[in-house]
Amino acid sequence: GKGLGEDILNKVIIFSGSIGCRKVFLEVRVSNNKAISLYQKEGFKKVDIRRNYYQLGEEREDALIMTKKIRKSGDDSFIGGLLD
Repeated sequence: GKGLGEDILNKVIIFSGSIGCRKVFLEVRVSNNKAISLYQKEGFKKVDIRRNYYQLGEEREDALIMTKKIRKSGDDSFIGGLLD
């Protein structure tokens, strides 16, 4: 609740863009509503579900796949003002 996760996420996005990545993908437990809310706030979109991805003892949980476009096509500037 102190913004550390958001700060780390933004640093990963900035670094990814600096090495030429155009999209960032992540997976998150479908039950992790706090993380999903953060990712959506940062511009990530839900794109898929991986069934039974996480093992929880004897049980399994699905993973939500999310992605964010971090570069404009043909442009070296980052979208979303990450470097401002």
